[in-house]
Amino acid sequence: KIQLKRMQNGGNVKLKQFWKDQKFPTGLTPQQRLHNDAMDKYKDNLLKQAKGESVTKIPFIGYKKREIQQRKFDSKSMQGFGNTPIVEEESVLSNYLIVIAAIAISYYVYKFLF
Repeated sequence: KIQLKRMQNGGNVKLKQFWKDQKFPTGLTPQQRLHNDAMDKYKDNLLKQAKGESVTKIPFIGYKKREIQQRKFDSKSMQGFGNTPIVEEESVLSNYLIVIAAIAISYYVYKFLF
């Protein structure tokens, strides 16, 4: 029910006007257009309208690229889902290369012996 009201209060015309008012640059990806501080305020206002709450005019924020900060893990912090450790990409690649090298060596040893 709230989702339907959000869609009724929003719409492409209003959204495009919001981007224009906020001076969003052209050429942004959909993710860049939708995930930033100005859009957070826009979405909050749509939700408030859908719930029948009062909203305030969104001041000029403009487009600001959202910086996603990587979380740092130490050996004491929880990792992954449950107790599954997080595997670094480099570690996976290294293990993959080791397996490939072992297969190649086995192949040449087998070929040499037989």
